[in-house]
Amino acid sequence: MTQTYFLLLTALPAFLQIPRAERDTRAAEALAQAGLSQMRFFDAEAFSAQCSDIAMVEGMSPTAFHRAMEVLRDGPVFSTPWFRLEAVIPTLENGHHMMREGA
Repeated sequence: MTQTYFLLLTALPAFLQIPRAERDTRAAEALAQAGLSQMRFFDAEAFSAQCSDIAMVEGMSPTAFHRAMEVLRDGPVFSTPWFRLEAVIPTLENGHHMMREGA
């Protein structure tokens, strides 16, 4: 089963002040350092007051995810900060199958 993490994020002024043309490049560099180059992003600000963005990370072990989050904490994503982390929701895709299979 695939472990998937959903990160509920709020973009902060330090990130929003980066010119739009540079945001993707700067964010990609920070994520690559954390081993999260395959992270997917979803805009939520028009639909939710809880967060402005949702990031989805698939297929990482809990240990690898922990390491990636530590790298993000030490970099501009959370230390400048560019984003406030509102919540992390760890999930197992089709986790209900474990009960059917007796695992």
